[in-house]
Amino acid sequence: MKLKLFLFETLAAALLTISAAAAVPLEDPNTHVVRGNIFDTKDEKKLIFTFERQPFPSGNSLRVMRSYKDTAGNVVATEEIFYENGKVTKLVLDQKQVDEKGGFEIKGDKILFNYTKNGKTETDEEKLEEPLLVADTVAAFIHANWDKLMNGDSLKVRLPVPARLETIGFKFEKDSDGVMDGKPVHMIKMSASSPFVRMIVNPLFFSIDKGEAKTVHRVVGRISPKIKKDGKWADADGISVFTHEFKKK
Repeated sequence: MKLKLFLFETLAAALLTISAAAAVPLEDPNTHVVRGNIFDTKDEKKLIFTFERQPFPSGNSLRVMRSYKDTAGNVVATEEIFYENGKVTKLVLDQKQVDEKGGFEIKGDKILFNYTKNGKTETDEEKLEEPLLVADTVAAFIHANWDKLMNGDSLKVRLPVPARLETIGFKFEKDSDGVMDGKPVHMIKMSASSPFVRMIVNPLFFSIDKGEAKTVHRVVGRISPKIKKDGKWADADGISVFTHEFKKK
């Protein structure tokens, strides 16, 4: 039971802000700004958080700041990603609601993890296994493998989980076709590879338009911020709806 609770609590960190994975569509990630509203799954009109992705390019480097705010405008969680020549090199998490921080850095063929909880910092390392995704690269992965997904292939990836000091396997596959806001969309499903993890965490569903841009408009599933339940912070799912803008270079 304790192991199940630990997985349930830390897998939210695995998903990071996957529910905001619309952050890297076909357009240039150096200029792509994403904003989103996150609603309660039991009441689609009840706003619970907002999301924003802001890119800060510098030559061949890119720093992306992804942040969540509550309805009062307070920042409750952030995720800072660093790129070099288009490759993720480092990630820094700040789970402000529970006062926990962590992340990872890629050095050669290894992932170096760190996580601080209750004032104690733990570290570990793992051999790098590709494809390795973070929330900010999910949409790009979907686009790069679009034909395979449309042909019914199931694609396996690894996702870093700083709170567990390791990566966890997930898979992407096409789930169905549907309609959102009167427009046809493809539904892409992301679920844990492990049957045990699937018992604890619901799959995420990405609604992607069928147009040329293949923009991710909505994601249903686990979100990074937590909610108060019976006086305690608990993991939660949400309905994330996004808008897209682009900075001028």
